[in-house]
Amino acid sequence: MPLDFVRYKAVSQTVREIFRRHTDLIEPLSLDEAHLDVIANKTGLPTATSVAKKIRQEIRDELNLTASAIFAPNKFLAKIASDWRKPDGLFVILPKEVDAFLHLLPVGRIPGVGEVTESRLKRLGVATVGDLRTLELAVLEDQFGRYGRRLYELARGLDNNEVVPNRPTKSISAEDTLERDVPLSETTALIQRLAEKVWIGSRKDARIARTVVLKLKTAEFNIFTRSHTPSVPPESCEELTTIALALRERIDLSPQRRFRLVGVGLGNFQDSASPRSQLFD
Repeated sequence: MPLDFVRYKAVSQTVREIFRRHTDLIEPLSLDEAHLDVIANKTGLPTATSVAKKIRQEIRDELNLTASAIFAPNKFLAKIASDWRKPDGLFVILPKEVDAFLHLLPVGRIPGVGEVTESRLKRLGVATVGDLRTLELAVLEDQFGRYGRRLYELARGLDNNEVVPNRPTKSISAEDTLERDVPLSETTALIQRLAEKVWIGSRKDARIARTVVLKLKTAEFNIFTRSHTPSVPPESCEELTTIALALRERIDLSPQRRFRLVGVGLGNFQDSASPRSQLFD
């Protein structure tokens, strides 16, 4: 289908107006997703589940759109359960159900657990969140540093991050760790794939990203980043890819140097209503 982000943004704003009838604690994640804190809702509904049902009904009645809602004790649980009842469902995780919900969940569903971390956890005998809970905090910190504590907490369903209204996205990025270290010349296909992933992700944001970033990590774990802010932001995935590949040419290292990680990002977001004539390099 042809894309129409002007229309998407308008509908998204209408949906958020519906949200605001019930709470001011709204943290948008994209055009079509948000966290809501409804502990003290404006409408006096007795439970969070009843608030979710009311919001879904208002979206259907006023916009003829379906909406899914996940009610959970914290943002972590709500996020990982967000795919459970799409595209038109209600899923509830009560505090007493948290352990059962997490126990058999693949460890790769935890935010921040990519392929490399998941492989390291499997070598420790961890395949599910239930397995992860058997590891002591000291073991996780020894293996994963500060992220080890986060893993320890999330495995127990603990997340103290509050819903933060009006927190703008600072950047969108994607990165991948290679199975083997490769020279810079062999990163083209990966940069193209990562740029496509970032471009698709950026289309969910109504704002325009001005800056393209390329990140590379060597076999010795040295990190290099290069960025460029063109006079006109990239208007297609192809333009984003071209800029990212050009940034690679600014890595002044010997041809023998090998790389183990590549990342592509978009940042420096601004409102799409701002005139492009105001952009500068």
